[in-house]
Order: sequence, then C-alpha cells, then structure tokens
Amino acid sequence: MDTPTRLLVAMILGSIGAGYFMYGRNQKRVVATVTGLALMVFPGLVSNGIVLSLVSIVVLVLPWLVRV
Repeated sequence: MDTPTRLLVAMILGSIGAGYFMYGRNQKRVVATVTGLALMVFPGLVSNGIVLSLVSIVVLVLPWLVRV
C-alpha cells in the first residue's frame, strides 16, 4: 500500500479501535476491549494491504459474533 493510504487506513482503524476499547472497558466486555487493542496496534505492524484489510474486517466483526 502507498504510504499516505496506509497512514489514513491506520488512523481510521485506530480510531475505531479506540472506540471499541472504551466501550469494552465501560461495559466490562472482554471481547470488545481486546478487539479495540488489536485494531489500534495491528495496522502499525502490517504493511501488506490485502492482509490488513482481511484481518481488520474479521476483527471488526468479531464483537458482533462473540458475545461474552
């Protein structure tokens, strides 16, 4: 992925992750908290756009599928 595109995607996913993290902490939901942490950290570690997209979609949907 191009650097400006990667930075924009990382910023958007990090913002969504921060929202998940705050929601998870306030509601005491472990899955939402871990999902938020993953979305904040993962975009900075991966440079491949396809892998980033696929894993991010799975992680974004995870709190909807797993209710703990």
